[in-house]
Amino acid sequence: MAEPLRDRLHETAQALASMHGARIEHIPQTPVRQEEVVATVLKDPGDPPGLVHLLSAMEACDAYEP
Repeated sequence: MAEPLRDRLHETAQALASMHGARIEHIPQTPVRQEEVVATVLKDPGDPPGLVHLLSAMEACDAYEP
């Protein structure tokens, strides 16, 4: 049911990244703080204003009940 929406979102994110020369980085389920990744990316003085990086992550959902 959600696959078409997921696929459309993925395609749109890839297109936006390509248009802006941004990179998509997957954040695995480890103790990686997304804020620290963003801070590291923004330290690069060569990045222009605007979209510079996209983060991809999968959040756990404990609320699902079949």
